[in-house]
Amino acid sequence: MGGPGRLFAVLLAIAGVVIIGVTVRQEIIAKRLQSVQAKVILPEGKIVNANDFISNGKVGTSKANSWNVSIKYEYVVNGKNYYGYLASLGGNSFSTEMDARKSLKGLMGDGTILAWYDKQRPNVAFLDPKPRRSGYKGAIICLMLAAFAYLYLDKIYYWAGKRGQAGGQAAF
Repeated sequence: MGGPGRLFAVLLAIAGVVIIGVTVRQEIIAKRLQSVQAKVILPEGKIVNANDFISNGKVGTSKANSWNVSIKYEYVVNGKNYYGYLASLGGNSFSTEMDARKSLKGLMGDGTILAWYDKQRPNVAFLDPKPRRSGYKGAIICLMLAAFAYLYLDKIYYWAGKRGQAGGQAAF
């Protein structure tokens, strides 16, 4: 049998492996992070309020909502100034408002926040130093779907095709 099952299985397996790779990379980076005090960059006359940094919106053209963090901060490493904008190792978009707020939990009223910079690349910093664990869940789902596609999708495809042919012949 040569149907779509093996193709989908390979694509899903590749996606699962890529997700695992990204998650492992985030964990490696997380182990290298060092903390530093950062100054939140605010528009003139504004005070620090976490609500000003979180917005709800759509992800691309999908209908899924996400909670986005929009923040800029300045920090100093070895006497050199750097600017950061990343809330977490996973980026600035979160599936829930609570997760977005957690990324800003260290935000203080005086405009300082604890940031974590990569020792190998001090120009890369995050406010939340923990990698997102959902990567492994997504990888497991992709690999399970790949196994299902490999084992059963071709059989379902041919079964549905035979049923369609049988139904079409009966009409003649």
